[in-house]
Formats: sequence, C-alpha cells, structure tokens
Amino acid sequence: MIVLDTNVISELLSAKTNDNLRKWLIGLEDTPLATTSITIAEIEFGIQRLAPGGRRNQLQTAFETYIRTIPVLPLDDIAAYKAGQYRALRESAGRPTTLTDMMIAGIVSVVGGSLATRNTKDFTGLPFQIIDPWQVQ
Repeated sequence: MIVLDTNVISELLSAKTNDNLRKWLIGLEDTPLATTSITIAEIEFGIQRLAPGGRRNQLQTAFETYIRTIPVLPLDDIAAYKAGQYRALRESAGRPTTLTDMMIAGIVSVVGGSLATRNTKDFTGLPFQIIDPWQVQ
C-alpha cells in the first residue's frame, strides 16, 4: 500500500497536475492507495482559509469527491505511539519535524506501507519507504 501525503492529494486537486505525478500514478496500476485522516484535516484547513466563492467551492467539491475514492486511514493508539517515538527520534538526530507529519508517519508504519510525498526530508530516517512521485521517471 502507498499512502498519499497531503502534498500529493493537494496536487491532484490542482487545475494542472504535475506530469511526473500523473505518470507515476498511472504506472501504479493496481497498487493499493490510501491517505490519512491527518491529510483530510490539513487539506480541509487549507480550503477553509480561502475566501468564500467559486474557487473554494470548486476545491471543496473536488476534495470530497476524491476522498470518497480511496481509503482514509485513521490515527489509532498504536500509530499515535509511533508518531511520538518518531518525533523524538528525529529531534534527537537534529531533524525536528511537525507533529502532523509524524502522525502521518505513524499511520504509514502501522499499515506497513510506503509514503508518497514531495517533502521527503520531513520523513528521512524513518523505517518505511519514501517515494517522491515528482522525481520518479
């Protein structure tokens, strides 16, 4: 399973999706994809910060439609423990990060998946595969 990070979902909602990302997704064929409840919160926050109107409504509709097409993985207690451990690990290695990123990392770890993200440096040193779809040829 490949878990799509917030920046991947956000790009998929844009008017012009990056060509490398699009090609990468097409090449996955039957690979299971999912996202996290954390990503839903991050994208919803971004949408709600937009001024009311057409663009905001368009993004909200596109987001709600897309989210219905893939599984959304929750932050359970095991993933929460992992998130705290990973955040402490990265901080002790001199690579502090956000709690939300480590919540996503905890979820990815619990499901035994890989993470698709453009922000690979935010997850370096964690025990799962990180894929940058913008760099895949």
